[in-house]
Amino acid sequence: MKQKHFILAGIAVVLAFCPAILPSLLPAAIIGALLGVGAVYWALRSVDAEDQRLKAEVKRVEDEISKAKEERDAALAHSEELDKFFKDNGYAELVENRQRIELESADFDKQVEAKRIEFEQEMERQCAEYERELAERNAQQEQVLQEKTALEMKLQREIDDLASRRNGAIEFVQKFDEAQKKYKSLLDKFERTKKNFEAVEYCIGNWMHVEDKPIEVLNAEAALADQESLDPIGEIDIKALSIPDLRKEAKQISKRIDSLCEEFSLRYQAKALKSLYTITVIYLKLELRVILEELRYKAQDEAISKVGKLMLRVQQMYEDGNKTIMPTVLAFLGELEKLFIDAVKVEYAWYTRKEKQKQEQMALREKMREDREERLRNEEERKRIAEEEAKYAAEQERLRVKLEEDTAKAAEEMAATGEVSAETKAALENTNAQMLKVESNLSEVAVKREEIAKLQNGKAGTVYVISNLGSFGPDVFKVGMTRRLEPKDRVDELGDASVPFAFDIHSFIFSEDAVGLEAKLHERLASCRVNKSNSRKEFFRVSLDDIERLVQEIDPTASFDRTMAAEEYRASLSGIEIGDVVQGPTSESEGEADE
Repeated sequence: MKQKHFILAGIAVVLAFCPAILPSLLPAAIIGALLGVGAVYWALRSVDAEDQRLKAEVKRVEDEISKAKEERDAALAHSEELDKFFKDNGYAELVENRQRIELESADFDKQVEAKRIEFEQEMERQCAEYERELAERNAQQEQVLQEKTALEMKLQREIDDLASRRNGAIEFVQKFDEAQKKYKSLLDKFERTKKNFEAVEYCIGNWMHVEDKPIEVLNAEAALADQESLDPIGEIDIKALSIPDLRKEAKQISKRIDSLCEEFSLRYQAKALKSLYTITVIYLKLELRVILEELRYKAQDEAISKVGKLMLRVQQMYEDGNKTIMPTVLAFLGELEKLFIDAVKVEYAWYTRKEKQKQEQMALREKMREDREERLRNEEERKRIAEEEAKYAAEQERLRVKLEEDTAKAAEEMAATGEVSAETKAALENTNAQMLKVESNLSEVAVKREEIAKLQNGKAGTVYVISNLGSFGPDVFKVGMTRRLEPKDRVDELGDASVPFAFDIHSFIFSEDAVGLEAKLHERLASCRVNKSNSRKEFFRVSLDDIERLVQEIDPTASFDRTMAAEEYRASLSGIEIGDVVQGPTSESEGEADE
């Protein structure tokens, strides 16, 4: 019975026992009895219906089994007939031959596959060995080229050094000879000046208070008569006289000195005072000669200081003697000091011009050295590119032959079977892909070869605009030129240990005449040059907007990066290492990190 039948029977049993609990529940007991009978009847009907269904299902299954047996028997009979037919007609031997051929074909395929794998492994091994040998030979060749270049550069540096030493030795010998001559001349002049000075002192001590000493005064005047027209500039080795415009200024100053001395000479009527004045003038002119001869580069302030001390010394000399003429002497010394200082400045202008020429020559030699090194680098790069081009050309030829073979194989398969095998299709696709890659590499090599050819014409190159916020501040830019194929390499060199931080690149301008372009930019920025006395220092103080505007005017197609990243500088301010490693305050004993 099902679960619901058991539930109804349980309810009937409970209701049947109700009168035993309470007599008044007899109707409930009757209802329970009826429900029990109904439940039993319903259960019996359900069991009978289920039994009938199961019998029908069993009969259906038995019919299907019987039908399947009949079909099996028919199939067995048909199979026996086929076996008999195949046996009578010789198909059994055919089947055996086919099975044998299939087995032999499978064995042959396995052998072919094994041979193919073995061949591929051998080819891979040979290719790896060839690539290893090729890499070793390339490394050896590269090492030989590097050693050759290093030796050439070393030899050139030694040659330059020897030439520089030879020139320095010759120049030193010449200067030594000149110094000996000047030293002897200065000794003679010093002795004469010393005697004149002693004469001045003697005159002050013995003649200023004497009213009538005609013989001595006249003798002194006669002795000095031939030196009254002494030229402090024209009779010695004054450098300024070798340059026309400076010579003109020097002569004008000399005339003004003579005119001033003549003007004040007329103010003295007494012969003793006039002789004393003449001796003083000669002494001052001789001292000026000494100052001008001792003048050197970066010693202008020292020479001007000597002029001031000279005037003070003469002033003190007159103060110790006759004070009645002091106002005239002070006026004379004041005007004469200004003329002497002008003479020093004119002479010093020659030294500044010579230093500028020297710096220009050094810049030219440095530029020639850099050009020579860059030509060597470009030649090495050209050779390397030529080797790459030859290698890619050989690979292209090999792939072309292989592509022709694969295409012929595909045509044969198409003619034989009407279709191309998947293996041949894959080989064709792989060869085409390799061919495209090699052609792309050849195009890149050709572009580099053209760039090298342009760089080797002597003028082509790249003008760069860079800055170094941490080293020079926000408004200082370096504008230079390089002929390297990779101009960033030159910028990296400039940012080596000579400066604390790396440079930021704002613009690279390639030009067929980079030398002219650099000169044009330097000319436009001449007033902004930081070091105006040394043209080798290519730094300019200019705003970011102005330098960008200038670059766009010179070459509108040039890109310009306004960002001053200054990563190392900003990281240093924050106490952070490049590489996101936080650093705290370091002790003084810690060394600076290598760039």
